Amino acid sequence: PHHTINGQDAGLGLSNFITYSDFFINLLDIYHNYIQIAFKPHPLLKPKLYKDSNWGIKKTDKYYSMWNNHENGLLIEGDYTELFLTSDAMIHDCGSFTVEYLSTSKPTLYLLNNANQLNSLNSFGKMAINYHYKAYDTLDIEKFVKDIVIKGDDYMKNKRIEFIHQFLMPPNNKTATKNIFDYILSALKNLQK
Repeated sequence: PHHTINGQDAGLGLSNFITYSDFFINLLDIYHNYIQIAFKPHPLLKPKLYKDSNWGIKKTDKYYSMWNNHENGLLIEGDYTELFLTSDAMIHDCGSFTVEYLSTSKPTLYLLNNANQLNSLNSFGKMAINYHYKAYDTLDIEKFVKDIVIKGDDYMKNKRIEFIHQFLMPPNNKTATKNIFDYILSALKNLQK
């Protein structure tokens, strides 16, 4: 979850943590035979929860500890690269992950707290978000978990793969490094002419 909790930020308000914090714990229990959920909060979320009058240090630490100790829950506070590689899907409300996680071609659900939230994205972000499932409430989240994650009915997979090939893969079937090297080499040859 993102750290931009209403009342603590200058209007960005991407975070849905307060709204869904209890719901995700319920999902752990309801689907304990089917899924494992990793709680990977933004590093700034915890200090903001500490300051929040409804959360504070004790409640925040208890919540984080619950994730760390739940039989099918995980608390990941470090780097997210390995989690991206080993996960089957992601539910998030983080602007940068709209493109980063898409590169895995795995299904992703973007949590929206209002329809205008997408207006804060640039044009590329808006394009990328079209390849996400979207949730406005707990019913949308549970439908994603049941249908897309557990049943595997990922009807947007081919569209995501097309987006990846069109916009995220380096051109010329080469790595980014090789493309840069070839470009510099070509530019140097042109200078010699």
